Amino acid sequence: MVLTDFVQDEDGKKEFTYRITVQAGGATKVITSVDSGPGWYRPAPNKPTYTITAVLDGRTVTEAELKTKGLAGPPPDAH
Repeated sequence: MVLTDFVQDEDGKKEFTYRITVQAGGATKVITSVDSGPGWYRPAPNKPTYTITAVLDGRTVTEAELKTKGLAGPPPDAH
């Protein structure tokens, strides 16, 4: 999946945030306010620089909430 951070043209810059819904086996997780940015850039395409873990518990959460729980951000071996 590719998430565009922004589009810039002669009319200016438009930034994007995303709502991601994950479903498997009848369970769902909705993650809102997902904001891709420069920290998501992958200079090596096979090495992740940012991950989000979706626990399928039926709840809706923001990306920021997942960050505070350690479920979103750079993977431990990203540096």
